[in-house]
Amino acid sequence: MSFGPVIKDPNGILKYSFSWTSYLGTGDTITTHAWSISPSGTGDPTLTGGTTGTVTVGTGGTRGQIYTLTDRIVTGAGIQDDRSVILRVEDL
Repeated sequence: MSFGPVIKDPNGILKYSFSWTSYLGTGDTITTHAWSISPSGTGDPTLTGGTTGTVTVGTGGTRGQIYTLTDRIVTGAGIQDDRSVILRVEDL
């Protein structure tokens, strides 16, 4: 599932999170979060804190570039799923 696009300034430092509460079955818990950003290369935004439900997107990004920020979870019951947000870098 994807959300967006969200506009990010190249100098902005932003936090993103997804609520997985309604997704989880009774008694199931999230065992891992793995955040990623694509494309990823020199000058693109970096991610920090990506082992929880919230991640910080650092400065950077090419004006006009569209990035996909994804949170992949695995639950104790072995369910795996992704949630993504589309980021577009523009001067704000």
